[in-house]
Amino acid sequence: MRADYVMANPPFNDSDWRGDLLKDDRRWKYGTPPAGNANFAWVQHFIHHLAPTGQAGFVLANGSMSSNQSGEGEIRKNIVEADLVDCMVALPGQLFYSTQIPVCLWFLTRDKKNNRFRDRRGSVLFIDARKMGTLIDRVHRELTTEDIKKIADTYHKWRGDKSVKGKYADVPGFCKSATLAEIREHGHILTPGRYVGAEEIEDDVNASLRVHKEWDFDNWNGGTYSHAVYLTIPDSIYLPLIDRKDDIEKKLCSDLEKFNNCPNEHIGAVFLEVDTPSDQHWRENSGLLHPKTKIVSKDIENKIWEQGKFRVFLSHKSEDKVQVGMLRDRLRIWGIHAFVAHEDIEPTAEWQKTIENALATMDSFVALMTDKFHDSNWTDQEVGYAMGSGVPIIAVNLGINPYGFIGKYQAIKSNWEKVENDIVSQLKRVVSIPDFIHAMKESTSDVSCKNLARYLTCLPDLSEREIDRIIDAYNTNAALLDCCDFNGTNQHDKNGSLHSILQKHTRREIIQEMSKKMRALPLPQPSAKSQPYQPEMDEVPF
Repeated sequence: MRADYVMANPPFNDSDWRGDLLKDDRRWKYGTPPAGNANFAWVQHFIHHLAPTGQAGFVLANGSMSSNQSGEGEIRKNIVEADLVDCMVALPGQLFYSTQIPVCLWFLTRDKKNNRFRDRRGSVLFIDARKMGTLIDRVHRELTTEDIKKIADTYHKWRGDKSVKGKYADVPGFCKSATLAEIREHGHILTPGRYVGAEEIEDDVNASLRVHKEWDFDNWNGGTYSHAVYLTIPDSIYLPLIDRKDDIEKKLCSDLEKFNNCPNEHIGAVFLEVDTPSDQHWRENSGLLHPKTKIVSKDIENKIWEQGKFRVFLSHKSEDKVQVGMLRDRLRIWGIHAFVAHEDIEPTAEWQKTIENALATMDSFVALMTDKFHDSNWTDQEVGYAMGSGVPIIAVNLGINPYGFIGKYQAIKSNWEKVENDIVSQLKRVVSIPDFIHAMKESTSDVSCKNLARYLTCLPDLSEREIDRIIDAYNTNAALLDCCDFNGTNQHDKNGSLHSILQKHTRREIIQEMSKKMRALPLPQPSAKSQPYQPEMDEVPF
């Protein structure tokens, strides 16, 4: 079978792929892959099945771009020299839920000279997209629509796609069209960072200038004064120039002298100096004071906070612990882990240490300002800590307006029924799908199901896998099946039922049966003359 297009996301660095049984496989045209890593087995598998004008795009671990272990470097070299590599894209980390490692995209093509695009023989496009993407929580990043368009347009312009406006140009720090000769100079390593160079930025140097007048004097021609110029620059600029410092000083002196039109005066010398920090923070720099930011070990952090959640410290009076506990549970749906410290008695030393550690590692601080908030022995201290830490502070008026230093923050007028939505809107959070599914499984009463149904219209874009998991959680929970807000029998809001919401997120048809249960039909297969691909007998799947 020969394919015009191959798109794949194979397992990374698979060590259990039965490589020992496939040493003489006819697909290994560019070298036998190591038995301990299937990366280049996959690469050559894709190449083997490409049609004469076929193209392939796939995801691999970053090591595939530079590894020289067990013959992988030689395989990569042979693939490059065969002029099969069209484009390499380095992506940021944290794009996957299963791993936080950064990955790369390989784009291969059999024929770089065809009638569709320009002749690209002997060149490879490198794109460094490691700085792109937006964190959606502490451990997950997403590429925005604009990010994806920028990468795609860059590639399409480079290969001469007439459907994209504009001409391709190298952008330092982002993209570079490199020749095979340049790739050979780098030992056939395909890491984009080696080729795209440093990003061009406009530096605000903040240099300072001083002039030592009459630095030198000469009696010639009635007396000639020379002045010295001292240019103080940041160490980030000074240190890379240190080996050429003398030459640069002489060049600057010569250039300045060209502008001199004062008789019997001239620039005698230019001196570059490194900018040293002022001594206004000498106490902190001496090491004798404790740092302002408390250092908390990872183990302690993980005991306080759930990993992957946005961390919010809820400061409140102990009398409000019931409502605050309920608020904490509702915030979970939004991917927020709220720390709630409520004790009627004075905290012990250990409990106080836990509160301090939570304050030191929080992402945001919320002051739930009910009556007598100021009377607590702890709330004002928590507010003071939050203001000193610089995290976002949300003051919620649940009875009193902010006072003192926190009074400079505009308070949210709220009540216990809507405080959750008010906090979430300030933090601009979206529903956490794993937490939503967990809450679906845990909802056992009509009240909890109705409360959960309020989030249906707030669901972000869902993957097909997430839709299947939501349907499964719904079908296996009798309380949800009986809840009119979920099953669509609510006459006042049929458009907000689970069925109608999920149908908006997928092209599959979702069927709701008489039992109220749902199932998603598979997508219709496109009609094609060719039969579905059957692996050849000599191809052991790996």
